[in-house]
Amino acid sequence: MPRTVEAELDPATGTELDLAEVYAAHLPFVWASLHRLGVRAADLPDLTQEVFVVVHRRRAEYDGRPLRGWLWGICVGL
Repeated sequence: MPRTVEAELDPATGTELDLAEVYAAHLPFVWASLHRLGVRAADLPDLTQEVFVVVHRRRAEYDGRPLRGWLWGICVGL
């Protein structure tokens, strides 16, 4: 059975925040951000995954601000 990705309402636009779309669109940004923050190359895959786990867990808290800013904050907070 195929897995589904839960979506949350984006308060800024009133549209759903699709986690699969967020991942696809922002994976390179998250990877590069973690690299810029000094994450070792060997740790990049794990910490990148952790960022998106946090996005999933905190998706209901998303307040409509630009996604990159929210993702950057998560990267810095890891």
